[in-house]
Amino acid sequence: MDSGAARGVTRKRNAEDSSFKSRKKGTAARTGSFEGRCKQLIDFIDEIGHCNVPRKFSADPSLGIWCGTMRYSYIKIQQGQTPRSNLTQDQIERLEEIGFKWKLVYQGKT
Repeated sequence: MDSGAARGVTRKRNAEDSSFKSRKKGTAARTGSFEGRCKQLIDFIDEIGHCNVPRKFSADPSLGIWCGTMRYSYIKIQQGQTPRSNLTQDQIERLEEIGFKWKLVYQGKT
């Protein structure tokens, strides 16, 4: 096999490995879609017992940020403003089905 053909095989193998890692990891493949995030939220609920993902959730900080963004968008919609992220009525209903809380009450120590 000449070096050009070997490079082609190597590039193909690297692309396949990268694709496999993405599927294996799961999170990377799911984070882009709304439904993918809902699945992550459901996983969080199953593991932790509630859907109040902290903004600095150590296992997946981006999930906490996403939840905060959804709450912020919802507040903007309630105020009659247009949020930066597109949050549809169907998505609002989907989050409510899961048990998502739009307003969090801080329960710190007194």
